[in-house]
Amino acid sequence: MNFLEKIISIIYFIKELSMKKEVIVLFDLDGTLLNTNNLIIKSFKHTFKEVLSIEVSSEELMQYFGETLETTLERFDKQKIKEMVKTYREFNFHNHDNLVEPFPMVKETLMILKEKGCKIGVVTSKSKKMCVKGLKLYDLFNFFDVVVSKEDTSQHKPSPAPIIKALNDLQANPEAEVYYIGDSPFDIISAREAGVIPVGVKWSVRLNDLKELNPLIVSSLIEVNDLIFDHKSKTAK
Repeated sequence: MNFLEKIISIIYFIKELSMKKEVIVLFDLDGTLLNTNNLIIKSFKHTFKEVLSIEVSSEELMQYFGETLETTLERFDKQKIKEMVKTYREFNFHNHDNLVEPFPMVKETLMILKEKGCKIGVVTSKSKKMCVKGLKLYDLFNFFDVVVSKEDTSQHKPSPAPIIKALNDLQANPEAEVYYIGDSPFDIISAREAGVIPVGVKWSVRLNDLKELNPLIVSSLIEVNDLIFDHKSKTAK
């Protein structure tokens, strides 16, 4: 290969790279990557029993999954919100490691996405401290290019603000193909409002509510890869 041919080859290589569409995959945390359902329910029940001396069913509590902690607690007693937050957080922190586990194929899914060149992130209504704690517990934290938690925005899901914050932090290309995977109707609404592709998960405790919003739905985390790259190949044709 002569000098001119080398230059032409390099130009075509650079052009090919520039034509590849950026792919960003954002995940909710609780109920999507990590199974925290039992921890959340036990934390709420403990809080309501200790502070308000009331019993609340698991079924009712699951209807509030996806809200910020304060939003859910305010439904029951706005006057004792500080005491309830303190009680909840103490119980949640001390019981976290025993009651949280990753959903199947989390790490494998993230590894494939990184190998494919995707940028990946977490967008959650959870506190930064507990979000990082959960991710580090199962050696997931370093996979993520961005983590947006409750403290990072003044508005929370179903507002699009947290997803938009993540995209800004990633300096996302306006033409990027962006997916947001979540287990709550709030996740689907937030994704649509942010102009990204919403994906629901079949293991959601609110699956019927999710289906009413008609998002794409995956049956397992590893299926996220098939969905994204099949979708890319179809849109490229």
